[in-house]
Parts: sequence; C-alpha cells; structure tokens
Amino acid sequence: MPYSEATATISLLPGMPQTSASAGYSLNVSLLTDHITRADNLINAKIASRYDISSFSTNPSLLILLSQDISSYYLMRSQYSSDDQNLNEWTMKFKESIAILDQIRNGDMDLVGEDSALISEDNRKDTITSSTEDFDPTFNEGPGLNQQIDSTKLDGLL
Repeated sequence: MPYSEATATISLLPGMPQTSASAGYSLNVSLLTDHITRADNLINAKIASRYDISSFSTNPSLLILLSQDISSYYLMRSQYSSDDQNLNEWTMKFKESIAILDQIRNGDMDLVGEDSALISEDNRKDTITSSTEDFDPTFNEGPGLNQQIDSTKLDGLL
C-alpha cells in the first residue's frame, strides 16, 4: 500500500493541472504514481532497519507527508531542466525529507500512528535463535582433550 496517493499529492503542486479535464493531468498523475513508488521505496529502505514496515496497519502521517514531498520533488525534477531546479522549494523539501528519514533511522525521531501512539520498533533483529540453544555447546571451556558433546543433543536434533 503506497504511503501517499497521486490525486492528493498533485493538489500540492499548483503548477500542474488539477483536474482530469485539464491537459496533462492524466500524464502527470501517471508519472506521479511512478514517483510515489520510488519515494516509498526510498522511505522503506531508510527506516526498515528500525521498523517492520509490513506490520503498519495504517500509514503513519509523517510517512505520508514525506512520500508526498519526495514524490513531488521527483515529478518536478522530471518536468524541469536541472538549471531550473537548483534553488527551488522542492529541492529543499527533498533534502529536509531525507534528513527526517535519517533522524527516524538513527532513533532521533519516532513514528506515531493515527491514534498518536508510538509505533513499536522491530525487535526481531536483536533476537537470534538456534536449534541447538537448549544444549551445552560442543566446545565448552576447558582443556582441549576434555571436550564432550551433550548426550541429549543428538537425540534432540534427530
């Protein structure tokens, strides 16, 4: 599920056609949909080390705003030459969005859901399990010739 929608995002771009009756509207909505996918992939890549993005029941409002700003930047960049985009508001919004994503990734900023509750972090990365964790290690500390395999380990693994 994308974080933002093309029809809501295009309303933030006053220079773009705003209705389906206007020339270019369908083309820009199609382009914007592609750019939303790019923006969302960037967002996911930035925050996936901290959050399990597949567990979001709804899109956090902050991610919707970031997706709109980043995809708007991509759309504006595709519409204008590089000389025209160097010092505009979309370039600044893109840089601010990346900085916010870095803060989220680094733990300096948290995500909250629609109910204003903190979204819990993904703790799976801190947990490593093993099929042999309940047995004594094969190489216990002690003299090298005294190493013994846990007698129940082979039975438990079979």
